[in-house]
Amino acid sequence: MLLEAQLGLIVMSFSVCTTCFHLTDLTKKSSQRCACATEVRALNTGLDCPCGFHLCDLCARAEAGGTSRWSWNACKSCLNVNANTQKRLGFSLPLGRHSIMNGFSVPASAVGKELAAGADSLVAFIAKSVALSDWGLLQARELFESVPQWAKEDYVPLEVWQKKFKPSKEKSLEALQKYYGVKKLADLLKQVN
Repeated sequence: MLLEAQLGLIVMSFSVCTTCFHLTDLTKKSSQRCACATEVRALNTGLDCPCGFHLCDLCARAEAGGTSRWSWNACKSCLNVNANTQKRLGFSLPLGRHSIMNGFSVPASAVGKELAAGADSLVAFIAKSVALSDWGLLQARELFESVPQWAKEDYVPLEVWQKKFKPSKEKSLEALQKYYGVKKLADLLKQVN
């Protein structure tokens, strides 16, 4: 803590809002606020995404996102499972915050049909990203509701949340299978073919 103070670093202590299931900094030492907050003050104006931390969009068990447009919307465990799915089965979810991280871009020289096709793929990427974010919030709500003792809590400290819902490769694989609605990811190949 002393070294952090000397370097001028802000140590953020997040909590999960039990109304909107976004992360918030109750200490108000950063600009991170949940969707319920009426006041969002940009303390870090030089950041790409000042309020960009959230629970993993896939498993909702760990912190993801960040203050950069180059942040990932999934935890490390889910990113690894997603990457392995791409290697083994040839498909994956677009878990990068920026379209380029997911292989979607429109060349600056694009015109006509190429520009239209690129715009369509970007619109589809945005729709998929929003759907994944909504999925993550639904998973967070389900996890929260599985702990009746928390029913009257307005916030759950992220540290407590992650202790109760430990992220793991197994939980990430389970979340990916649940997202796709299959018992085994290989079953998706049968559906596609």
